[in-house]
Amino acid sequence: MGNSESSRSSNPPKDESSTALMVGGAIAGASLVVGAAIAGAGFLAWRAFRAMSDRSHNDETDQENKNVRLIVIILEGANLDQAPQEITWKPPYNGWCKVNSDASLNPGHRAGLGFLIRDEHSNFLAGATFRVELDTISNLELIAAAEGMNRAVELGFQRVWLELDSLTVVECIKKWIEKEWKVSSNTQPVHIQIQMSRIKANVSKLKGWKISHIHREGNEPANFLAHHKQTMGVMEIKANAIPRRLQEAIDSNKRGVPQLRR
Repeated sequence: MGNSESSRSSNPPKDESSTALMVGGAIAGASLVVGAAIAGAGFLAWRAFRAMSDRSHNDETDQENKNVRLIVIILEGANLDQAPQEITWKPPYNGWCKVNSDASLNPGHRAGLGFLIRDEHSNFLAGATFRVELDTISNLELIAAAEGMNRAVELGFQRVWLELDSLTVVECIKKWIEKEWKVSSNTQPVHIQIQMSRIKANVSKLKGWKISHIHREGNEPANFLAHHKQTMGVMEIKANAIPRRLQEAIDSNKRGVPQLRR
């Protein structure tokens, strides 16, 4: 920055076009790194610059300091040091099924749940979408997981992989199954204990069981189902009547298309 100030003191004042080139050059450089995402930010920054330039400035140094601050804001907004993370859904092992579940609290204080079950080929086997009474998001996540596990056992699967996008709930279930928490523990609310006990009862019937966390971007089909039901109650999703958007999300998972998490 010191060299830049020295250069300004020895050179004649820059006109608007040279200053614009400085801002435009910074935007172009950032665009090479972040592509189309920075283009929109660059346009807005240019509009802001034009608005600043339209004002009368007697102090050239003050104007250029503002331009430098504008460039810094543009580059910081681009998050150049934070590359997007690729999130990819993985199918279950051979002979296993995978249950993905999710819950939502929508505007208007409506609560939704959803789960779907897929085989080792990523094919849809069963699913459901719920509209239920308002509850805590943790308990809603537990109910969705318990419903999905119950359906998998009903279908006769002996090896079930449960996956959620709530890391907190995943860790709670792990501790419960591994007996770090006792079913009779008074430290957990009754409604939490009920759902945990449902999950544990189904796990006890299985020959193989696994639970994992996936970021929300990789749990899109379950997220869709958690928001899909508009009226109170439950609606089962049939394999021959899958909503278009759900089918698209399932197909994307099946192809192994990564979703970007920023």
